[in-house]
Amino acid sequence: MKTLIHEIHRRSLWQVLGIYLAVSWVAIQVVETLTQSAGLPDWVPPGAIVLLVIGLPIVMATAFVQEGVRGKGEAPDGAGASEAGLAGPTGTAPDTRPATHERGATDASGNELPATEATAGDLSAGTGSLDRPSTRPSRFARLFTWRNAIAGGVLAFAGLGALVTSYWFMWATGVGPVGSLVAQGVIEEADVIILADFENATDDPLMGDLVTSTLRIDLVESPMITVAEPLFLEQVLQRMGRDPGEPITPAVAREIAVREGLKAVIEGEVRTAGSEFLLSATIRSADDGRSLAAFRVVAEDEGEVVEALDELSQDIRERAGESLKSIRADAPLESVTTSSLDALRKFTEAERLTEEGDEMAALTLLDDAVELDAEFAMAYRKIAVLYANTGLDPVRMIEAATKAYELGARLADRERYLAEANYHVVVTGDREAAIQAYRTVLRSHPDDQSALNNLANQYIGFDDEAALELYRRANSGPGESNTSNANLVITLLRLGRFGEAEEALVRYESRYPLDLAAQVQRYWLHFFRGEFEAADSVALDLARNPRASAQSRQAGHSNLGATDLFHGRIEAAAAHHGDAQRAAAEAGPTAEYYEAWLMPVTELMLDLDSGAGLRMLDDLGDLFEQVPPVARPYLVLGALAATAGEPERARRYLDDWEANVPVDYRSDDDEANRIVAEGLIDWRTGDPTRGLELVDQGRQDLNCNFCWLFIRALVVEDAGTPDEALAAWEEFANTIQGFYYINARGWPLAWERLCHLHAEHGEATSAAQYCSRFVDVWADADPRLQPRVRSAQQRLDALTGS
Repeated sequence: MKTLIHEIHRRSLWQVLGIYLAVSWVAIQVVETLTQSAGLPDWVPPGAIVLLVIGLPIVMATAFVQEGVRGKGEAPDGAGASEAGLAGPTGTAPDTRPATHERGATDASGNELPATEATAGDLSAGTGSLDRPSTRPSRFARLFTWRNAIAGGVLAFAGLGALVTSYWFMWATGVGPVGSLVAQGVIEEADVIILADFENATDDPLMGDLVTSTLRIDLVESPMITVAEPLFLEQVLQRMGRDPGEPITPAVAREIAVREGLKAVIEGEVRTAGSEFLLSATIRSADDGRSLAAFRVVAEDEGEVVEALDELSQDIRERAGESLKSIRADAPLESVTTSSLDALRKFTEAERLTEEGDEMAALTLLDDAVELDAEFAMAYRKIAVLYANTGLDPVRMIEAATKAYELGARLADRERYLAEANYHVVVTGDREAAIQAYRTVLRSHPDDQSALNNLANQYIGFDDEAALELYRRANSGPGESNTSNANLVITLLRLGRFGEAEEALVRYESRYPLDLAAQVQRYWLHFFRGEFEAADSVALDLARNPRASAQSRQAGHSNLGATDLFHGRIEAAAAHHGDAQRAAAEAGPTAEYYEAWLMPVTELMLDLDSGAGLRMLDDLGDLFEQVPPVARPYLVLGALAATAGEPERARRYLDDWEANVPVDYRSDDDEANRIVAEGLIDWRTGDPTRGLELVDQGRQDLNCNFCWLFIRALVVEDAGTPDEALAAWEEFANTIQGFYYINARGWPLAWERLCHLHAEHGEATSAAQYCSRFVDVWADADPRLQPRVRSAQQRLDALTGS
């Protein structure tokens, strides 16, 4: 052993080992970097490590052998004549046996004799030396050379490179078992695939749902496949006459896929084996059920499930046809969801409850989820969306939207940009920033339902044609939803394109037969066509529907009130709005207040000078105090108070807004509405010209072509020329508002004004048309309004010579 250790030192094997390990470490780093940047398969780094491990003994053997093969008479490196273990008893180097013939010796004929190999002594016997010079290398010396070692290493890594190249070629061309499904022509890029609910063979009743929803989060990021949204599946089940809440088993998934012309489904299973979780998935043909690709991963324990799902998702995405470089550009699934499996359970259950319509219970679970993981960005985004949909707590909505935006690094790309857009919509009001964020989503997910619908919403009021194009795009692909269908109908109605609206509404009703929001749009289509009896029939059915939500019942009662308001039946409208207010109260004080203040606004529009509208607002003071400050309509109230001739009261509302709403909760739209209110204060304090300038500036900043039109007409009539006043009232009378109830209240009032203004301008025909329209709709108005009807009738008679 002492001799062996000495030989290792003498032959510099430690240095060779150190150099080899250093070079191996660099090689591994290079391979791992290339694996990430160039998208090499996951097995390349382990393969490189295996080759390096195999190469280690070869390199060490080469060093051992080559240090012992020296030219004749060459002393060992660093070895003196008296080196321990090799010196003779007297301390001198032992004699070496000479070659049988020295080079240059001749035979009797004078011919030179060849030199022969010296005979080495037996090292173990101490009679010879390993570093005796030789003239012909041994068999091992010929095999273990540095040239052979280096060539072998190059060939090994070249073989690994050839294997990777072959793998890439097969994957890209669809050849063999690793060929991508897109290359094989089984699916096309961005094809819709249904992810069936994972079968759950564990003791955890939520594990199947958890695995399914978490896998969906990652698969949604893939540009190669489009995972069908749960809402889409529910809608197909409705059209099939089945329960929309039915589980999407593999059999149901295939049935839906065949019905909708989809090519494949993904089905899977999660089961336990001891402490391990076994997750398997199969991409299966929808037509014949054959397996197109199968995958299996193992999680060592419950805490490794998300990491295993990340691996499973990568395998599915790669086999579908997405490059590993693209896949690895996404953050790991655990970092864009949560490291807390309990928090993920809460989130999964909240999503299920949301689909079932129980948003309050879902919000409770989401609050629990963010308590378990304070950086669970997806949960914050979901909270913000639910509060925006319900209108229950604007403060919580803003806080959650802000938190999701701040935690954007913990969201997958799609989710991050959706969170950014939502933040700008509900917090900053920066429309351009929201538009850019939605467009970023659509560049990688062109059929994304949320991005298409919400981007269209941003164009409403200033580029309606762009909004229509986006809604139609949303409704012609996998991004379709009941919301995008409803918004398409709403936009067509607002543009007065009633024939197209009818066609879109029929399609909406046929595809979403259980969606009661379609009845709201049906009411307004009848209303704008003047079919008031049919409109009231739809609204009454909605108000009395036993399965309708509080929000739907509220809409039904409000719509009945709108019909009455349009016809001047104020008392009947107040009764309907009272019913609507009681339904709204189920959603909280904010929803209740916004329903309750519609009648004071009506009174204010009917008679600016009576003060009745403002007194009714005062009566809502207790309810107003229950509304969170950031949700209180201070700015609109300020504008209304100024319009009613009370600029000091208007100023108090604006001051309250400044005092009670933090700067971080003020949007660009808030600032624009504040400018409008300031303009109305100037108007009522004696400077109508300046007031009109500010009103127009605020409307421009809002980018809204229908906002504040009624009040603007009042200001123009006071501050502008008669021609400008006529134009302002004509614009309002021929514009359908984004908030239809303004039309129900304001159109008869505009016709009344235009009756008088055209008459004063000597335009008898136009005046008669507006007088007749006003008299007709208010023929059965409340007694207190009849003097105005009689006045219009008298003017009409004078104009027509009746």
